[in-house]
Amino acid sequence: MGSNTDAQIPKDLKRPPLLGDLTFSPDDSRSLGGLNYYSKAFKDGGQANLDILVRNVGLTNTSLLLDWGCGTGRLTEASTTVLPVANYYGMDINNRYVIDCKSRNPSHRVDWINVQHDEYNRTGTLDPHSYAVPYADKKFDIIAAFGVFNHLRFRMIVHCLREMWRTLKPGGRIVFTAILLNHNSINLINTGQTVKPFAFKHMHEDGWSETEERPLLNFAIPETSLRRALLRCNFMIKEPVRYGHWCKSPLAITGHDVIIASKSNNG
Repeated sequence: MGSNTDAQIPKDLKRPPLLGDLTFSPDDSRSLGGLNYYSKAFKDGGQANLDILVRNVGLTNTSLLLDWGCGTGRLTEASTTVLPVANYYGMDINNRYVIDCKSRNPSHRVDWINVQHDEYNRTGTLDPHSYAVPYADKKFDIIAAFGVFNHLRFRMIVHCLREMWRTLKPGGRIVFTAILLNHNSINLINTGQTVKPFAFKHMHEDGWSETEERPLLNFAIPETSLRRALLRCNFMIKEPVRYGHWCKSPLAITGHDVIIASKSNNG
């Protein structure tokens, strides 16, 4: 709740910074989307994602892992308890966060992919619908994208899935989080009963956003559309989808919905 002082601040001065312009300080304990390495949530979130990879996806100390959207490195750091440094690859579209991650994890390979994104990399030069990640075909055993797809429009997600398929070994697995629109979650959103709560008030042809002027702050996509896209990309979903705490699911293993899928052995 805002104070009287807050009410006197012009609206344009109260707008949150772009997601790619966040700054971090030892005096700030906020999670800031899992990016603030000074917060307790940074370590806890990294460990939670690692637990999902080990328990639900089958990560072992011989797996070759690509951390798609590594941010400032919460999974980078957590992964060292399971993976040799050489088995971890990270990538992100925000160069400042990549530099942050590398400064604390100098032995890890972390790549900057200069993809345009309205929140994380406005001046990016690569088209978000056609770029190629700098990795060979059929390289990785597992690709993880935690906290990424809820900041992408649907066409962007489809391109990610195609590049994931290209760089994944036959029989490899992907795991990612998203905010899925289905009968149950739409009812919870419309009645204000989601846990956060989320307020997806703005409808687009490919999903719902919380803000009209900055849709990539948080974007929800139809589950049926995602399922069709995965099938078209020759991925097989591992059922059940683990819907998240945000929609009060008894299957929840983290805040957002978790989808695990595998590539055919013939891929």
